Amino acid sequence: LYFIYMKNKDITEYTKISIDNVWAGHPVHFACLQKGDHIFLSYYNTNRELIVADYNTVTGKIQKHTLPEILGWDSHNGVSLGIDSAGFLHVSANMHGSTLVYYKSEKPLSVQGFKALHTMIGDNEDFCTYPVFFNNDSKLFFRYRSGGSGRGDTFINMYDVDHVSWSRVTSKPLFDGESERNAYPSEFFIGENDFFHLVWVWREDPACETNHTPSYIKTKDFVSWYTASGNVVDLPIKNGEGDVIESVSTESGLLNGSVKVGFDCSGRQIVSYHHFDKNGNTQLYNARFENKKWKVYQTSDWSYRWDFRGRGAIGLEIEVFPVTCVDGELFQHWKHKEYGEGVWVLNEDLSIKENGALSDVYKQTTTSSNDARIVQMCGSIESGLFMTWETFPKHRDKRRDVDDTTLLSSQLMLYVSK
Repeated sequence: LYFIYMKNKDITEYTKISIDNVWAGHPVHFACLQKGDHIFLSYYNTNRELIVADYNTVTGKIQKHTLPEILGWDSHNGVSLGIDSAGFLHVSANMHGSTLVYYKSEKPLSVQGFKALHTMIGDNEDFCTYPVFFNNDSKLFFRYRSGGSGRGDTFINMYDVDHVSWSRVTSKPLFDGESERNAYPSEFFIGENDFFHLVWVWREDPACETNHTPSYIKTKDFVSWYTASGNVVDLPIKNGEGDVIESVSTESGLLNGSVKVGFDCSGRQIVSYHHFDKNGNTQLYNARFENKKWKVYQTSDWSYRWDFRGRGAIGLEIEVFPVTCVDGELFQHWKHKEYGEGVWVLNEDLSIKENGALSDVYKQTTTSSNDARIVQMCGSIESGLFMTWETFPKHRDKRRDVDDTTLLSSQLMLYVSK
């Protein structure tokens, strides 16, 4: 969720729709996207069944379809939803080091029927995790990891609407772990000149403290890749290749999923992440590409060490969000276990100028009704389309003992800007 301080709308400026009762035993990624009058949502309901729903913004009707997938206790088993140029829906979900799970709708812009395909290319589809559908112009792409944490490669497929088939974007994987490690890439961040920006860390084994080496590349077509200065990066990318932003070693407080790309008011890339400072405290760092090299700035000055370790999905004690430019000012949203949540207004040198304000809409829609639970969000306030639901925090992908089963259910709410 980014840019939450850009639009300080009142909640009455949104249409609020109750979609379904959903699973709240642990957080897992849900998906939402809009195509014309249709808002498509995919999530796990209270019974942990995989649902694809269609909310029609004109008629206000909700249609739902249940896919034959049952969620366990693994927070890695999120949902990704894509739509091709012909209007067909593509769904991938419920996999963590397992065979590819993949469904396609039988009709365009409809959730009333899906085909269970469970294959795209046929190779490297037996040990899949982290499905991500995304679009570039009219083309639909799919990114995933083949292999396990500490030993995996990243592939990108492209869908051909005319031939109704998938193919590899390149013959080689994007990231090659060399059977010794794997890359944890971020989502793609779109910047100026139609470039997609990507950052990642490497991990040596399944233990989260073995993350290291925050790095960067950019592309326009997912075939040709470049450093920030425009040098060609050959595929597959291996450890130490691409733009190494900072030489952060293992066991230094660097976490996958907590590396983001933002931009200053001149369009220069800023990569945000956290790791230990010289005193052993966890700090938020912003690295900007300037004068043909990455310059790292320490932005926070916290007296707190988040020394995460071990396997499984861990609860986030610190969350990092991208830097963005609004009306000539730089802003950055952050969350912290000890210091709460806020927005910084940054100086040109990426130091803190003053504390900003979270938008009223954000505060009104992310307040949990129960101290034991947290609020998840899909979409963004900036886009005018988002949904929220409550869950218990992550639990290392283990079963949680809860006496009151009603706590394992919450309401999925959709908000659409009027």
